[in-house]
Amino acid sequence: MILVITDITHDGTVTFSVQQGNLYNEAGEVVNTDIIVKGVKANYKLNDGTVYLIVNSNRYQ
Repeated sequence: MILVITDITHDGTVTFSVQQGNLYNEAGEVVNTDIIVKGVKANYKLNDGTVYLIVNSNRYQ
């Protein structure tokens, strides 16, 4: 699975796209691109498991 971050905003919102592999939302639908909001856990499914993504900081370093 390869995810590419395509945008990061100052408020901690991250947009990503799936470049390789299959990622599914909780309903089982294919996800090609999605947005993750700071502090909100995003749940996804893989062919062989589950993955959780969360943005925990919007601090630029």
